[in-house]
Amino acid sequence: MLRTSAKSLASYCPPRLTVEKMYPVHWARVPNDCLRTTALKLSDVRGWSVLCDDPVRMLMVYVPEKDMSYDILELIEKEELLVFHRQTLDLYCKLAAHGNQRVAHLLCSHVDEDQIMYAVKNHCKFYKIGVLKEKIFN
Repeated sequence: MLRTSAKSLASYCPPRLTVEKMYPVHWARVPNDCLRTTALKLSDVRGWSVLCDDPVRMLMVYVPEKDMSYDILELIEKEELLVFHRQTLDLYCKLAAHGNQRVAHLLCSHVDEDQIMYAVKNHCKFYKIGVLKEKIFN
């Protein structure tokens, strides 16, 4: 507070200062393993370079109705999304069993195929959710 405003009851900010307001945000999960990074100082002119030796892949699911992407680990906390994706995978299995592959793949186009195959190939075996895991392997 400025010295001149100490006597007044209402404090004020001079025009050169701005006041920032904090808003609540939703934080996503962080991986269980720490990333190994290497920091190199290239030069005084070029600055620093930070390299990540082994980046962590995340499995994200896109929900077109909300236009948002969720981490697969967040599905545990959002029961309605878990039920939606379980039913989508169940419908995919039924369509694929009847030989309608084109419609089945269009149905699951909101899930990135590389990421779902990464999960199926047991790279993130500890993070799979029971109901979703059952539908993926069926």
